[in-house]
Amino acid sequence: MIKYLLIFLLISTSVFAGTVEVDGKKVEYDDELSLKSFTNQNFIESDINFSGKVIYASSFTQETPNSEIFPKDTTNVVFVYCHMENVVLPENSMIVNPDCDGSPCWTQPFKAQSDGEDWILDDKGKAKEPINKEQFLMEGKSIAPENIVAKVDA
Repeated sequence: MIKYLLIFLLISTSVFAGTVEVDGKKVEYDDELSLKSFTNQNFIESDINFSGKVIYASSFTQETPNSEIFPKDTTNVVFVYCHMENVVLPENSMIVNPDCDGSPCWTQPFKAQSDGEDWILDDKGKAKEPINKEQFLMEGKSIAPENIVAKVDA
């Protein structure tokens, strides 16, 4: 809880520590690319150099599975506690602590289905379960992919 409070304070005051502890070691991260939302952005034509950077707590989530969003020559990026859903990682890059110690730093691919809901995809790109599984269960909806019903607009 204290870790999340510190992150909130850093974000809200725009003061960036520049280091994060990963597996007991302090790692310096890139201030310009960390603690930011790049959701649904594409960097293919960007002048930003991602190669060799450590990026901390940013979101690169895309709506489309297997999205290539980084320039082709990007390599060796370390994403620490980042949201990377539907993103193809650059060559020789890695995600550190994708579970974010229980908080929702997702790396699983998802896609909107005919019911209008986002579903986590399996290795074959088929719907596996709804992202908001708990909400489905509370509402008595089926979480079985074969029971996805097309959304009907009134």
